[in-house]
Amino acid sequence: MRRREMPSTEQIRQTAELRVQETSLRQVAYRIGLSPMGLKKFLDGASPYEANRRKLADWYVREQSRRSVPAPDP
Repeated sequence: MRRREMPSTEQIRQTAELRVQETSLRQVAYRIGLSPMGLKKFLDGASPYEANRRKLADWYVREQSRRSVPAPDP
């Protein structure tokens, strides 16, 4: 089995910023598993701790797979 490639921090940051614009900082932080302040600091350019980096990467992969699944036909 091939190990999945980790998305870049910048890819995650851009996607998180888009989701925050669509919903709210609190909602996105909750979905990722971070505190709103932790997500805010990440969006402002801070480097996340390794545990938070894994949460962000896992969320990013879930988010990408959710967005790539076509909507069911009515």
